[in-house]
Amino acid sequence: MTTVAEVLAEHALASSEEQVAAELRVLLGPAPAGPGLALSAAEDAFLAEHGGVRAVTAKQLANLDARSVARSVAEVAGTLSRREAAELLGIDQTRLSHRVRDGGIYAYPGAGGRRRFPDWQFRHGRVLPHLAEVLAALPQAAHPVTVRSFMTTPDDALLLNDEPVSPVDWLDAGGDPAPVRALAETLGEQQ
Repeated sequence: MTTVAEVLAEHALASSEEQVAAELRVLLGPAPAGPGLALSAAEDAFLAEHGGVRAVTAKQLANLDARSVARSVAEVAGTLSRREAAELLGIDQTRLSHRVRDGGIYAYPGAGGRRRFPDWQFRHGRVLPHLAEVLAALPQAAHPVTVRSFMTTPDDALLLNDEPVSPVDWLDAGGDPAPVRALAETLGEQQ
């Protein structure tokens, strides 16, 4: 069986398993209080017949949970501390905090209330061009895993050489921020 530490090492991620666990606890939020709302057999049968959602097995649910946790672990492992982000940009940590406050750099609270800085926003020792415009368009409540997925997943609306690219690659290549802003504004809306 492969451990989280082995996977982190395979991908040359410097985070320890303990650091990942502490940040993961914050990213996943509080543990559920109880088993949730139980349905009666009649309600369950009605939903199965008329709900429009096909039944899934316990194994399928476990696989979905594992993928969700894996995305959260990838987010945690792909972040920098305040010190690391400031060093990368060659600026003082206080200046970095000012840039976060002013909306030019994305950060979210991690373990111990310390901010975490996702690595996707930094390229070539600098912040992505037009990042502040895109961050301003993101929904305030967007989860960090959702933001990472949005920023790093190729989108058919962003084509370079007739190939879909991610918002990160689009902005890094000097693309117009307007289509990324438009996509960011719809993040979280139901399809």
